[in-house]
Amino acid sequence: MERSRTEKIDRIEDVERSEYQIDPKSDRKNLVVIVVDALRPDHLGIFGYRRDTTPNLRALQKSGMMRQVSGMRSSCAQSRCGLLSLTTSKFVHQLSNRPFTLQQILKRHGYRIHMILGGDHTNFYGLKEHYGDVDSYFDGLQAIYFYFNDDRLVVDRAKSLAEWDGNPVMFQFHLMSAHVMGKRHDEFIRYRPAGSYVFSRNRDDAWLERSINYYDNGVLQSDAIIHELLEILKAKKFLDNSLVVITSDHGEEMGERGMFGHGNRVYDEVLRISFVLLSYGYAPPNLHDHRHGASQVDIARTILEEFGMIRPSTWAGSPLQKSARRRYTYFQEDQEVGLIDNRDQKNVQKFWINIKSGEERTFNLSVYSKERHNAIASLQSEYLQSVRSHLMELNSVAHRPR
Repeated sequence: MERSRTEKIDRIEDVERSEYQIDPKSDRKNLVVIVVDALRPDHLGIFGYRRDTTPNLRALQKSGMMRQVSGMRSSCAQSRCGLLSLTTSKFVHQLSNRPFTLQQILKRHGYRIHMILGGDHTNFYGLKEHYGDVDSYFDGLQAIYFYFNDDRLVVDRAKSLAEWDGNPVMFQFHLMSAHVMGKRHDEFIRYRPAGSYVFSRNRDDAWLERSINYYDNGVLQSDAIIHELLEILKAKKFLDNSLVVITSDHGEEMGERGMFGHGNRVYDEVLRISFVLLSYGYAPPNLHDHRHGASQVDIARTILEEFGMIRPSTWAGSPLQKSARRRYTYFQEDQEVGLIDNRDQKNVQKFWINIKSGEERTFNLSVYSKERHNAIASLQSEYLQSVRSHLMELNSVAHRPR
């Protein structure tokens, strides 16, 4: 059953790819996508964090050139599916083995595509093949003089770029500075004491403070790397008429419910992601915040809307320049599968089920911003059955009676 469903998705994607038509009237601005691995928006100064972890982005925010959405969530809690959702505009249960990606669409419109990625995307993520035909590809595995999770390799590669020749171009950068395995440089150790939260057993209050300081130093370093990349691109004329997207693949747990890291659960600490747009050389339309409804799958769709390009019919995303809300936003990580019900904005419900244990959880996001009290017992059985049935209809989960 699973194989036949996947094959059907692949066939539909192949048809869309073969029939897609470019729009000759589209506005072919340059595109810069910067993905910061494991970046939590609530640890960014530009999103109201108590620490000024983003001084360079804050300066851009004050200049009036920044648009941002505060309520966006990833479709999962790890890099592979998060990055695929970003570039294919699909939720996890919709992913194809032969996706029609943002890179492929821009390639059809005459763009040159350059991937400059910290970390090992060739082996660890297995993503290189999904990006399709690109003009250049460089990740941490190819770096000679740098640790593969050191973002200096990304900056070094960007410095080697030739000046823009006037043809439309897309860059995708991937930064590891905020990731627990990313290299921290001494000049960005502002918050002390700081220490990595990998493999530590003594998780007392002092250790929690060191861990948060370690993470925040990584965010501060990410901000500096982004600033340096933008300055390089500006000097090489790539930003003369361009859209810059700054986002993340997923979030990070930092001690909530005793957990650290990502890739395990679906609480908001690992699903909430940043989404920032910077516009150079043009006056952009406003974005709608969409509160709890904005999703990672909307990013590629929002880019196409900005450029006046046609959306593939197989994409799930909605343009954030428009006010229309989706009914459901989906997420999934390992055995935990769920949705956010956006139909009643006064009672936005986040529901998920563990398909192995049958355990269910739900939280009213309109009332409680922190997911501390499971409200499953307070919901009517008819409502619960409706959301269970909806998930089953998607073929992404088979509910096991408790």
